[in-house]
This record gives sequence, structure tokens and C-alpha cells, in this order.
Amino acid sequence: MTVFDKTTDLPASVNTIEKLCCWGLLVAYKLHKNDSYPETATTGLTPIVTLQQGLAENETERLIFRISLPLNSDWATSAMKLWTQTEVLANATIPASFKS
Repeated sequence: MTVFDKTTDLPASVNTIEKLCCWGLLVAYKLHKNDSYPETATTGLTPIVTLQQGLAENETERLIFRISLPLNSDWATSAMKLWTQTEVLANATIPASFKS
């Protein structure tokens, strides 16, 4: 599990949902870019998180992420918020370069 303290680990510049998503996904990519899991029985291993840069039709630069988060087995019937149903990918520490 990668625990963070929003008062000390989250940079002050992360002040929008878009920046929060980007920050969190970049941390996940940094920590898990070399990790994989068996998504299907026939395709072999799939990366847990991927990142690519792309140019949209309107010529805006984009960051494109794909991430796979494990969920508790009873997530579909639980009354709890979906984000509380995610399970640990690995025990890791947020790199210092992401804290400022």
C-alpha cells in the first residue's frame, strides 16, 4: 500500500481534480511501471499501469494512462464508496520528487 499524508506528501500545486488525477497516476506509474498481472488466461501478463503521450485530433497534447486496480471480492454488493474497495498493489513509498 502506498499511504500518503495530504498535508505533507501532496504538493500545493495539486489544486484541481485534473492535477490530482495526473499526480496520482504518475506516482502509480513511477512505482508500478514494471509490474504486471495475468489479465486473461490467453494473453499472458498485462502491465498494471501504462503511460503514453498522444496528440489529439484538435492538436492538444495528452497523457494517456491505463491502470488496473484490484478490488475487494464483494465490491459489487458493498454499500461503501468504490475507491474504498481497492486493494493493495504493493507496499511502496512515494518518491521524494513527487512531494514538491
